[in-house]
Amino acid sequence: MKHAHDGDDEPLEERRAAEPGRRTTDYEQFYREIVETAQEGVWVLDDREETTFVNQRLATMLGYTIEEMIGQPMSQFFVGNAESGEHGERRLLRKDGSSFWAVVDTRRIVNREGEYRGMRASVVDVTAQRSVEEQLHYRESQLQHARATVSALERLAAAAAHEFNNLFTGMQPYADIIGRAVTDMKVRAAAAQITDTVARGRKIAQEIAKFTRMPAPTLTVVNVAEWLRATEGELLHQAGPRVIVRVETTAELKMVADAKHLRQAFANIAHNARDAMPYGGALTISAWRESRPLPDKPQTFVHFALRDTGTGIPIEHLPLVFEPLFTTRANSAGLGLAVAQQIVHQHDGEIYIESVIGMGTTVHVLIPAVEGS
Repeated sequence: MKHAHDGDDEPLEERRAAEPGRRTTDYEQFYREIVETAQEGVWVLDDREETTFVNQRLATMLGYTIEEMIGQPMSQFFVGNAESGEHGERRLLRKDGSSFWAVVDTRRIVNREGEYRGMRASVVDVTAQRSVEEQLHYRESQLQHARATVSALERLAAAAAHEFNNLFTGMQPYADIIGRAVTDMKVRAAAAQITDTVARGRKIAQEIAKFTRMPAPTLTVVNVAEWLRATEGELLHQAGPRVIVRVETTAELKMVADAKHLRQAFANIAHNARDAMPYGGALTISAWRESRPLPDKPQTFVHFALRDTGTGIPIEHLPLVFEPLFTTRANSAGLGLAVAQQIVHQHDGEIYIESVIGMGTTVHVLIPAVEGS
């Protein structure tokens, strides 16, 4: 017995139609139903590339009736001068003059002698897909523009900070000379005020330069307990002699971090805690493993909580505490928490604050954990 693929030149449909009890119209109806219910447009053309058949899906795409398309050249429905037989993504022209993007997949039709007899094509409307791709491309270009703008602003801020630092450095000696050269107490007080203001200006300029030149972290596996022990001295220094620093963690915790950068973030938080406890208090640092479904971030973290017993932060200030240069204290540059946030985000982590007036503040820092730690 021969099979459909055994080299017999007689088409399978014709042989089946010749079999007793089979009717050609059954197969015609079967294939017509397949074509008419297809999700893509179906187009058949003769050797002059004039339309001999289209399904309802294609006619609807183009806004014609099937009868209106029969006999029309395929090229009539293309936008531009491209050849009708081209394969790929094309713009097609509707009856009302509008156009849409479609993928046109063409196949040649030949007879048994290999002679060209026409063409069949499938047509898929990809307008929605193109729209999404164009939006993504636009957003990507906007993001690149924003990154370039931020980079330019960072360079400008760094240059301005450098120049201001030079100005303040040049002012300092003259304020000192005035303070030493006069005996009038009011003038000396004014000179001292200038000296203090210059010192604060230099500090702000230096912090801005540091903020705008933050290098990318070098991430390694860090044992949390060992890192906290090594960091405790710096935290004690930043917290000051009136603040007790306590550390609570477990030995097995490990995180993916830049130990030096993260130490800077915690030192800034401890410095802020000291300012909130002018008469002394306690800063407690706890750490534990936690899973959180944060979008576009790791799912498992080492959760640090830095709790102080200070004055607390007014609720109206909480949305502003991470803003660069925001401060309510005269001796602060207002960049400590902004730098801490930048460092944490460079670690692919999160930072947020909870505070109650008169009871203290807790700064939460989430750093990606090592799996299995």
